[in-house]
Amino acid sequence: MLCGQLKKDFEQWQNRDLTEHKILYLFCDGIYLRLRPEDERTAAVLCAYGIREDGKKVLLNLAVGDKESTVCWKSFFQDMKQRGRAEPLLAIIDGNSGLRRAVRECFPGSWCNGVRFTGCATFCANCRRKLGQGSRSSCRRRSRRRATSWVWSEPKRLWLCMSRNIPKR
Repeated sequence: MLCGQLKKDFEQWQNRDLTEHKILYLFCDGIYLRLRPEDERTAAVLCAYGIREDGKKVLLNLAVGDKESTVCWKSFFQDMKQRGRAEPLLAIIDGNSGLRRAVRECFPGSWCNGVRFTGCATFCANCRRKLGQGSRSSCRRRSRRRATSWVWSEPKRLWLCMSRNIPKR
């Protein structure tokens, strides 16, 4: 009974309208998990969360895929788009080639930044420096957590930094 209710609640959450979320930054990644204790093989759980214009984080989608292929990611993104998810300003992903291709095909107007967490921290620190919030060395010395927390607390300022420093397509 409990599992049935959880499944129903999850399906309702998974089918909700996403138009209310004005997402600037879309973070996407897959993680491989054993879905049941007796499973020998792992399955890819695809995840997308975003940072809204007001700086709040929101989990947008979770889905199980066979793997992190372009086909799986495209299906994942198409589902989000059908529920009203507009293109983000920036998609932040890891180095997975299937994910990169899917982001470029599904969100052609978005910037795609394939970085690891440390790269994201460096990117944020460089933007802070360019906006006059510290010297290059002082921004680099900040911890990863503090540097990336700036993305959540200052999304409009990060967008300003990006719009000044990223060439037009």
